[in-house]
Amino acid sequence: MCGLRWGEDNRALDDYISLRITTTEDMEDIVSKFSEALQVACDKSFKKARPQTKTQNGALADGKLNNSARKRVNAFRMKYQRTKNNNNTREQRKMEYQAEKFQYRARIKNAKIQSWKQYCSKTLTTNPWNTVHKSAAGISKQ
Repeated sequence: MCGLRWGEDNRALDDYISLRITTTEDMEDIVSKFSEALQVACDKSFKKARPQTKTQNGALADGKLNNSARKRVNAFRMKYQRTKNNNNTREQRKMEYQAEKFQYRARIKNAKIQSWKQYCSKTLTTNPWNTVHKSAAGISKQ
C-alpha cells in the first residue's frame, strides 16, 4: 500500500472498513479487533521505553549514591539561588541547601568507606595487603 497507488489503496481500505461497519451486527467485535490491530501496529512501529527501576530517594544503592540524591541537592541549590527579593526566605533556603549538601557529602563519604572496606575484605586472610599492594602498584593478576 505504498508508492503511487497510495490514494487508491487508501480509498479501497476506506470502502472495505465502511462495508464491514454497515454489514455487521456486532459492533463491539469490530471495535475490539480494530483496537487489537492498532495496538499491534503501534507496538511494531514505535520504540518502547525501558522500564525504569525506582530507588529510594536519597538512599545508597549497592554502595553507590543514586542520582536522585544529587538531583535533590541541586533542587535545593536552585531554589536558594532563585530567591532574590526576600532576605529571610533566602537565608532559610540557604540553610536548607547547606544542610542537604552536608548530608549528601556525608553519604558519599560513607559510601566510599564502605566500598573500600568491601574491597579490602575480598583479600586473602594470609596476607591482607596483597591485593591492595598489587592494586596500588599497578600489578595485574595472572
